[in-house]
Amino acid sequence: MDRDAVEQLFGQYAFGLDNHEIPLTEATFAEDATFAVQIGDEVVAGPFEGRQALIDFVGPTTMAQTDKRHHVITNLFFETPTRVHATLTLFVADAGEVNHQTSGVYSCDLVEQAGEPLFRTMVLALDSGF
Repeated sequence: MDRDAVEQLFGQYAFGLDNHEIPLTEATFAEDATFAVQIGDEVVAGPFEGRQALIDFVGPTTMAQTDKRHHVITNLFFETPTRVHATLTLFVADAGEVNHQTSGVYSCDLVEQAGEPLFRTMVLALDSGF
C-alpha cells in the first residue's frame, strides 16, 4: 500500500470524528470491516462486524460528545504491506481547557478498492477510557 494514501486514510478517519462528519469516517472502512476497542486486555466495545454495525456505534458515540476532540495519529508502522499500526494521542478541549484524554495504538488490516486503501479490520487498544 502507498504510505501517503494510508496517511490520507487515517487523516480522513480522524477528521470525520473530530468534526462530527461521520460519512467521512464511514467512507474509510470496507463494507465487511470489523472494529473493536480495548482497554488493556478487555474489549470494551465490539467487535462490530460490517461497516454499518461499526458506524452504528461510532456515529452516536461521537455525536454524543459535547467537547471538542482531536485525534492525533502518528508513527505509522507497516508490519506487512497490508498490516499497519499507528499511535493515537487523543486531546479533548472543553470549557477553555485542553487535556490529554488517552493514548493508544491502532492495529489495522487494509484492503484496496478502486485503487485506494480502506480499513478491513481495526482494533484500537487504549491506555485508558475515551
